[in-house]
Amino acid sequence: MRTSIGARAASALRAGLGTKIVPLGPRPELPLELYEFEGCPFCRKAREAISVLDLSTQVWPCPKQGKRFRPRAVALAGKASFPTLVDPNQAEGAQVMQESDRIVEALFARYGAGEVPSLLRAGDAGNALSGLSTALRAGRGTLLQARKPGDDPRLVLYAHEGQPEARPIKERLSELELPYLWHPDAEGSANASEGSPRLIDETANATLIGGDAVTRHLLGAYV
Repeated sequence: MRTSIGARAASALRAGLGTKIVPLGPRPELPLELYEFEGCPFCRKAREAISVLDLSTQVWPCPKQGKRFRPRAVALAGKASFPTLVDPNQAEGAQVMQESDRIVEALFARYGAGEVPSLLRAGDAGNALSGLSTALRAGRGTLLQARKPGDDPRLVLYAHEGQPEARPIKERLSELELPYLWHPDAEGSANASEGSPRLIDETANATLIGGDAVTRHLLGAYV
């Protein structure tokens, strides 16, 4: 199950965005929380910002027709709009944000130390490329897929947003509504290491390295 041309092309269209961290500012104490689905181009922009800013994030997958975390996002923000980001590190309490451009601007203002990359700035050009990049994956990661009944496993994913090998993994996690703690490991990150993407399934006491191995594990254990 080698990485598809579509996955590589989708990453190439974003000019490597998400593969290297940018100058960083203050570090949050608590992980962010992101309600999103992999097949959404606006969610992609939020994930790219999270990746280049090296921000650990709890991801709550919200595929279309999903009934588990979508209602929670609506309860938090008042409407179904994705991405929805929760930042629990604000002095006034957890802040809930929607709309990718607002999320990107807020994350760089709080946790960056430089300009927002051009493809992440508000505007039609970056949005169009993100949309085309997502379209190359033909809707993967968008619709809910049935999985085995049972409690959620404890999953930890080390991968960065510009990584073609990680794209099918996140698509499966999204479709199956499997929440996971995401540690971006872009170049320059404290999390960067050999053997990426890497999934730690704490429930199954298993560590899988590489897109094929992780995808096979998810299909075998949860479908």
